[in-house]
Order: sequence, then C-alpha cells, then structure tokens
Amino acid sequence: MTQSHDPACSALSPHADACCKTGTLHPSHTKAFVQTHRVGVCHGPYPQPFIKAWQAWDKRNKSENDPIGWLPADQLYAVFAMADCGKDLEGHQLRGFDQARSIILQVVLALAVAEESLAFEHRDLHWGNVMLAAAPSTYTACRL
Repeated sequence: MTQSHDPACSALSPHADACCKTGTLHPSHTKAFVQTHRVGVCHGPYPQPFIKAWQAWDKRNKSENDPIGWLPADQLYAVFAMADCGKDLEGHQLRGFDQARSIILQVVLALAVAEESLAFEHRDLHWGNVMLAAAPSTYTACRL
C-alpha cells in the first residue's frame, strides 16, 4: 500500500498493516492467520462484474451486509487480496464439543501470539471473521 495524505487512506493504513503483518508471522509462532497478498484503495462505484458476483453470492448465502451497487462516484473503499483460508465459522456446522473447544482455543492462542508479537488487537472479531480449513494434523503448536 502506498502512503497517502488522504484521511480515509490514513485511517485504513493500520488495518492494512495489521493484515499484512499477521499473515507473515513465522509458522513456528502460529499458522492461524491468512496471508495477505495485496491491499489497495479504490475510488468510485464497484465494477459491474464485481456487483454481479456479489449478488450471486448473496443470493446463495444471504449476506447480512448492505447491497453494494449503490456507491457514489466519489466513494473510497479498500480491497484486500488474501489467500484462500477456508469457510467462515458462521456457515459451519460444528461436529460437537471437542471441535468447538478446539476452534475457541486456536482463535484465542492465535490472537495471543499476534498481540504479543505485533502488538495487534483485533477489534472486529465475530464468527464471520473466523475461517476454518481442514488441518493436516490433529495437533497444532504456537509459541508466544
């Protein structure tokens, strides 16, 4: 992301920085954060192919977000290009107590590692922001 004197870009900068840093934590500390490939700030309404893709996704998944086709010509918005990191917890059917406990423990430990390593504080944690992917092992490790 490039530096900008625009207040909207300045307000976004800490969030973009946090995404980029958490995705690069060394695997011996935690593997829980998704890699951020690129962050950008765009201007104007969303492109039509993006709007159509979002509408198709919304029809299948029933988003709680507002429709995106109404943005004014002077709208600024951020685009985060991230690696595929699985499915969100909101749409996942838990298989029982052990899986729920495992998810909670992994989220708490990942946040502890990020807070300790990067002075990172997550201020928008909800079940739509917790992504799940099959693990290659039943055990994981983290290091504070």
